[in-house]
Amino acid sequence: GSHVEMARIRKLAAHSEAVLRAQAQAERDRAMGILESIADGFFTLDRNWCFTYVNPAGEKLLRAPRKDLLGKSHWDLYPAAIGSNGEEAYRRAVRDHVPVAFEIYYEPWQHWYAVSAYPTAEGGISVYLRDITESKHAEQDLRQQWQAFDAALSNTPDFTYIFDLQGRFTYVNRALLSLWGIPLEDAVGKNFFELQYPSELAGRLQCQIQQVIETHEPVRDDTPFTGPTGETRHYEYILVPILTGDGAVEAVAGSTRDVTDRER
Repeated sequence: GSHVEMARIRKLAAHSEAVLRAQAQAERDRAMGILESIADGFFTLDRNWCFTYVNPAGEKLLRAPRKDLLGKSHWDLYPAAIGSNGEEAYRRAVRDHVPVAFEIYYEPWQHWYAVSAYPTAEGGISVYLRDITESKHAEQDLRQQWQAFDAALSNTPDFTYIFDLQGRFTYVNRALLSLWGIPLEDAVGKNFFELQYPSELAGRLQCQIQQVIETHEPVRDDTPFTGPTGETRHYEYILVPILTGDGAVEAVAGSTRDVTDRER
């Protein structure tokens, strides 16, 4: 009876092992199917920095077919990456067994890439790659436009500023920064309370910003304000909605004028 029982156990064990192998293979096939179809480039390098797998998106981003990549050294094929922040990050991922993420400009192609790399159990790395050249150019264009915008608004005596939908400053011109006596980085991301405005005035201004967001209508008002020098002056201001193409409010802009002398 014991022989029959042992045979049955061996048969069950073999069957279980076959099922587990089939499940593991099915999981590998599913993962491979995902990697073959994703929009991001994906490739793996072994401990000698040679390509062991490249997905179709990776072929496009690396500008070479799989057959010309597999088994070849990454550094031999892309020598311009040697000495870059990318090489340092790859080597850190392998050395410290930690994931790394970075952006790199590849000079020969004049393209920017976002890269995430993960160490593998075999001593190599798995790498996700995305071309971000267009967004980098858009970012640069926006920065240039912003600099021109800032130069224009900062050559007026009026205070001009922009808030996000939570009532935090995203832009402040030089005239208002000069009144406050702080640099732009100390103002951006803060609201009137955090900039230590008198609580009653800060509360009124924050409520008026939300009123503009909710009603899509400008708000005009005036207030006395005592600056860091201790001098109290009188100001008129207007808050207006900045609308997207479909009419939603994406920010609130404001302008403040010193009317002390006029009132006198």
